[in-house]
Amino acid sequence: MTTERGKPARQALWLILRVVISAALLIILVRRAGADQILRVSTQVPLWLILLFIVMQIALPFINGLGLVVLLRAIADVRTSTTLRFAFLSRAAGLLAPAQVGELAIVPLLSRAGVPLGQAAAVAVAYKVVTVGTIGLLAVGGLLRLLGPVWALRAAGLLAALVIILVITLAAHRPRQALARLVLRRHAAAFSGFATTLRAYAGPHHRYTLIGSLTALASLLPGALLAYLFFSHFQVPVRFLDMLLVLAILRLVGAFPITFGGIGLRQYVAVLLYEVLLIPGELAATQVLLLLVANYLIAMGVLWLLGGASLLETPEEKEAA
Repeated sequence: MTTERGKPARQALWLILRVVISAALLIILVRRAGADQILRVSTQVPLWLILLFIVMQIALPFINGLGLVVLLRAIADVRTSTTLRFAFLSRAAGLLAPAQVGELAIVPLLSRAGVPLGQAAAVAVAYKVVTVGTIGLLAVGGLLRLLGPVWALRAAGLLAALVIILVITLAAHRPRQALARLVLRRHAAAFSGFATTLRAYAGPHHRYTLIGSLTALASLLPGALLAYLFFSHFQVPVRFLDMLLVLAILRLVGAFPITFGGIGLRQYVAVLLYEVLLIPGELAATQVLLLLVANYLIAMGVLWLLGGASLLETPEEKEAA
C-alpha cells in the first residue's frame, strides 16, 4: 500500500527532473551559441525555408504511417487512411513522452479499428524495433565517420545487447511469462498473441519487416534534406550524407528516456555534431531551435487536427475499417 501511494510522488519527481534537464540543456545551448547571434540568424531565414520546416514535420509521421501500413497488411485489413491518421495522432503523443514511448498510443487506436490488442501491440513494437535497429546501424556508421571507432563500438555494443535481450525474451517461454507478469500484470490475457505475432515478423512475414526497415530509412530523408538546404542557404558547404548520418545519431540519442522526446538533449548533441562538421555554432543552434519550434508549436497542432479526425469516425466507419 505504501509503495502504491509513493508511486505518483516518484513519477512527479522524475517528471520535474526531466523538465529541469531539458531546460538546462537548452539554456546552455543558447548561451554557448549566443542569444543575439541566434536571433540575428533567425531574422535571415527566408519564408520558404520556414514553410519547409513545417512541411517536413508533417512528412515524418506520414512516412512512419506508411511503415505501419506495410506491417499491418500481414495480419489485419485496416484502411490505409485510418492507419495514417492514427500515425499522425500517435506522433503527436510521442512528442510529449520520454524516449518517444508516447508513439505507442497507436496500440489502443489500432484496437479501436478492430485489431486485437496483442497484435496491435506487436505491430507497434515491431516497427519500433525495426526503426531503432535500422537507424541504429546507420548511426553506428555516423559515429565511426564523425567521432571515431571508440564511439562507434560503444553504440554497436549497445545495439547488440538490445538485440540479444529481445531474441532471448521472444524465444524462451519463461522470460516472456516473467515480462508479462512484470509489465502487463493482470492485463496479460488481453495481450494474447503478442509474442506469436512479433515472432512472425522475424519469420513468415519477414518481407514486411524488410519493407518496414526501408520506410524507417526513408523517414530520415526529410530532416536530412531540410538541414542540407538550411546550411546551404547560408553558404556553408555540407554533404547530404553527413546530414543523414547526423540525423540517424540524433534519432538514437532521442531513444534514451532522459527528456520528453529528447528535447534539449537532441538539440545539444546536434550542435556538437554539426560543429565537428565545421558548421558555425550559431547556425547549428538556430537550425535545431527552429526545428524544435516547428515540431511543438506548429506541427504538433497540425498533427492533432489531422489525427483527431480518426476519433470522430462513426461506428459504421470504424466497422468498415
